Parts: sequence; structure tokens; C-alpha cells
Amino acid sequence: MKKTLLLTALLLIILSGCNKLDTSNLKVKEPEDEATDHQIKNRPITYVADTLEDGLNALPFDVVLPENLPFEAAPFEAPMIMDLNHDGRMLMAHFKAYDKGNKEIMLLIQTDFPVVESSVPESEKIELSNEMKGFYSKNSIAFQLKDVAYSLIYMNETITPAEHKEELIQLANQIIDKKQGA
Repeated sequence: MKKTLLLTALLLIILSGCNKLDTSNLKVKEPEDEATDHQIKNRPITYVADTLEDGLNALPFDVVLPENLPFEAAPFEAPMIMDLNHDGRMLMAHFKAYDKGNKEIMLLIQTDFPVVESSVPESEKIELSNEMKGFYSKNSIAFQLKDVAYSLIYMNETITPAEHKEELIQLANQIIDKKQGA
């Protein structure tokens, strides 16, 4: 009986450490403004990775990024990761890709983990790949895959609003199809 309890306790300790941010290859990004101790305690801890791969590997959840972007893209930059509660368990990560010739064309993918109930004001409910529901609003689309919320923000003033919406839907569908095919 003691062995069973000990093994169960050990397993819980091991598993609880697996579902949090691994900061071993991340650097803390110091705030650029002066803040009080109280403000610092209430701000997220912001981390930066040296590479995209380091950032993806640090996260306790899988992130899928689209491979075929609707513009001539430079590779996704290394992400910025925010530890919202200072415990590595409630996270937000930003992934950016820019057009090679025009920095005003940009795709930002924000992931939130775990999913927290939220509202999407003034947005259009849309059907995505594999019967997934999403919410479209002007230059963004939001959807949820298991325990990760995705928000794609696409800045491109060189195309029509209809083309913009269609390209956002295609980007979201790439992520959904790749994640559900994995």
C-alpha cells in the first residue's frame, strides 16, 4: 500500500512538471519602462527565444503554424511568450511573419493556453475546416483547437476586404487541417 501511494505521488509530481513552460532556452525580456514592485508582480513575465524552434519546444502545448502564407514571407520570427501568472501554466505566445519586401504586410498568430472563456464582440461566426467554428472580424480570425485558442491577425492593405477574409480563412484552415492530421 505504501509503495502504491509513493508511486502515485511521484507520478503526480512528474506529470505536474510536464505541463508548464520550459524556460531553460528562453531569456526574460526586461520591461522598457520603470515600474513599481507591485506593477512588476502583476505584469506577465515576458520571455524571448533565440529561435522559432526553441520557442516552440519551450511551450507545454503544440502550436501549428501555417506553411503557405498569402504573401512572399520571411520565416516566422522567434516567438515572444508571456507567462501570465508567473507559474508557467497560463501562457500567451506571439508568432510573427512579415512580407519580405513590405513590412506593412504582416501575420501575427497569438496562442492562448489554456483556453479561458472569452467573448468575441462584433464578429461574424464562420465555418472553418473539419466543421470547426471561428469568428471573423475585419483583419482577424479566432478559433479554438482543443486547449489552445488561436487568433490570427493579418495586416495587408494591398488586397480587397473579400480577399483578406478568404486568405485569413485559408490560413486558419491550414492550421486546423495540419493539427487534426497530426
